[in-house]
Amino acid sequence: MTTVPIFKDCMAIIMEFSPKDFNSKDLLNEILKLKTVQEVHDFHCWSLAGGKHIMTCHVRSQFGDRVIRDINRICKRDEYGVFHTTIQVERDRHDVQRLTCDHNN
Repeated sequence: MTTVPIFKDCMAIIMEFSPKDFNSKDLLNEILKLKTVQEVHDFHCWSLAGGKHIMTCHVRSQFGDRVIRDINRICKRDEYGVFHTTIQVERDRHDVQRLTCDHNN
């Protein structure tokens, strides 16, 4: 009787299902409203065991660490309760014709 629910939880974690406890679309929309954010892509949310939510995204911004703090502040709110974030900040470089990540300077 207890095997089926545990198996379902394990499969959800392995398959990186989106968390059911919060609306990832609302989270994305709140992030997009930030003045420090120009664009968000590669946005993903999933859960680990114990209801620990994870969020990763790429953000185009000229504000570096400030945009990371702004996004983390939203993610840590009770309605989202994101346990861990990975945020890659990208910026436009004026000397090239493509979008680059900060670590590729």
